[in-house]
Amino acid sequence: MRFSILNPLDQPSGKKRLLQLLDDSLLEPWFNNFRFITAFAKAGPLQKLRPNLEAFRRGGGKVSGIFGLDHQGTSKEALEIASEILDEAYVFHNRSPFCTFHPKIYLFDGPNIGKAFYGSNNLTTGGLETNFEAGILMEFDLLGEHDQWQTIEDTWVRMLPSATNFCKPI
Repeated sequence: MRFSILNPLDQPSGKKRLLQLLDDSLLEPWFNNFRFITAFAKAGPLQKLRPNLEAFRRGGGKVSGIFGLDHQGTSKEALEIASEILDEAYVFHNRSPFCTFHPKIYLFDGPNIGKAFYGSNNLTTGGLETNFEAGILMEFDLLGEHDQWQTIEDTWVRMLPSATNFCKPI
């Protein structure tokens, strides 16, 4: 596994923005699956990613997302766009006032390579472009590092409606 740090100073300076990393990853031919889990989402980043999301899907790729509803951080417009341009779109909400859904995970994989972004970046303009956000990018050779990738894969699977009552299809 290779990893790199997404430094909090990189986004506001324009040096490295997660939006661009996601957009570039959608163009990489070795990926056929893009999944993400985000606490908050807004329409703007989805619109910016839309051309490459649609091209990814036209090329046979599958795109799935889980959107948190806590604290009204996800806009209705983001969910409407998601239901139009994603293969699978879910909402996650726990009604408890003592527990907030707050993960931010972006996963790309294909037959041989996996890429995971874990960090503080919501699917918002601030989270993907302008805020001081931190994260880690992990890249896997799936042929030799399948067990390590499986722990990341399990994170996704455990968030789906088949595994928890907090997650529902849009």
